Amino acid sequence: MVTKSRQDDIENVLIQITHEYTLKINNCMRIYSSMLSSLISNGPSESMEKGFSEILKIDEECKGLKRSAEQQVMSYGALLVQRGEYIRVIALLDKILDKIEGAAYRTLTLYKLKGLDNLSLAGLTQMTEKVHAGTEMLRECLRALMLQVTALHEKLDELEQYEKIVDEMYRGFDVEILQSKMKLPQMILVREVAEILEEIADHMEEISNIIRVIYPRGR
Repeated sequence: MVTKSRQDDIENVLIQITHEYTLKINNCMRIYSSMLSSLISNGPSESMEKGFSEILKIDEECKGLKRSAEQQVMSYGALLVQRGEYIRVIALLDKILDKIEGAAYRTLTLYKLKGLDNLSLAGLTQMTEKVHAGTEMLRECLRALMLQVTALHEKLDELEQYEKIVDEMYRGFDVEILQSKMKLPQMILVREVAEILEEIADHMEEISNIIRVIYPRGR
């Protein structure tokens, strides 16, 4: 018979792994935000290349974390009531990291094409700031879980607000881009980056909903 203490131990290991994953995701968003800031200040091209390389390096580090989490789920998952929910959280974190890498790659391409005008740069920067704030709140949610802080659901509420804000920003920015005089190839890339940022916010909301299922109020 599996004791509650044993289940709690397994959950704590998974929470620690996912918390470390969110730390790295938040770091990636910080780097991507710095890449955009470099464009605003007309920084050297090396800073853009360096930022993208750092994101790729973190992506490789996260593959190890993902394998570790998957091994924990495979080895002890049968002991967890919410095994499927933990698998979904890991998959969503992986998707978020892939999307940050995709946004950085497209932004680097736009930079090389000289396709980022003031309108697109301002819009992407504003969206990125909110998404970065969201990844920071996601990190805080996992930290609250790890420390068993009672404010977890208040933090989840805040996280979901970021999704609403980013979604509204995306709709307005997309209209502005379509009405601009930007060349078609650049327009496509800018819209793709904006859509990626909106999808990251969506994934964070999905993770929030899963955490609510695993850890309902009053648990």
